[in-house]
Amino acid sequence: MENDEGEGLGYRVTWPGLASTVLFLVMWVVGWILAKGFWSTFFAVFFFPWGWYLAIEKIMMAWGWL
Repeated sequence: MENDEGEGLGYRVTWPGLASTVLFLVMWVVGWILAKGFWSTFFAVFFFPWGWYLAIEKIMMAWGWL
């Protein structure tokens, strides 16, 4: 087949898209690590904005913004 444009994933993987996906996943997993207690860990794993909040809060505290 000479023309393979119709096959494949249906979307292009770009460096900015890949970088944002990796950042999304890393911040989510960091939230799991920072969570203390059962409920906080539960929400960090199953409700990703909570994990992001914990990670951002820790970064802001380290930089003296909180």
